[in-house]
Amino acid sequence: MSDTRHDADVRLAQRCGAGDREAIAELERRILELDAVIVGLVHDRGLADDVKQTLREKLLVGDSPRILQYAGRGDLRAWLRVAATREALTLLRRSHKAGLGSPEEVENLAAPITDPALSHLRRRHGQDFKNAFRDAAARLDTRERLMLRHYYIEKLTIDEIGDRYKIHRVTAMRRVERARERLVASVRFLLMERLSITPHTLDSILGDLDGEMISGVREALEATSS
Repeated sequence: MSDTRHDADVRLAQRCGAGDREAIAELERRILELDAVIVGLVHDRGLADDVKQTLREKLLVGDSPRILQYAGRGDLRAWLRVAATREALTLLRRSHKAGLGSPEEVENLAAPITDPALSHLRRRHGQDFKNAFRDAAARLDTRERLMLRHYYIEKLTIDEIGDRYKIHRVTAMRRVERARERLVASVRFLLMERLSITPHTLDSILGDLDGEMISGVREALEATSS
């Protein structure tokens, strides 16, 4: 029984495990190629981004990065697709247990909003949204604000942030992502509390505000001293 090994893919995986930047960049490119597959599974752009981030961390972080488990018995892209699918299903199950809705409910979040009450909230939420970002940014510690400032305002790449602090790019990526997650979680809490709305309603309102989200981060950081 033959065991066909994909030697080039195995070498790539080993280089990623050793922290080779070029190899990691290639792996991230292949993960990005899975975007349509992941979005098709979770039916939500934010959840899809979370899946990819979790996959990156599990593959590249730690004393024994999971990417080193790839043994070349199949194409690396197929192996990554299986890993991404598992992470997507795990995230959906966790979301359901946390009361964020079943996979079917997650899919419905992308549906057009026709409820007049939601339309009214969307029209009048603008200042509340900005205030929530400002107050959430003020709750971050200095390093968290710096990480977000470098990424969103100075537009530094993850590699450039890593070089500035003399840390591995994966560590830099994790610091930026953790700061972003803390900021977003705080913003969500403040909005739900101040507007007296449910997580589902909040997600519906925020569905069309990707650009405003980025703008909110920048304004909040610029208004908050580091």
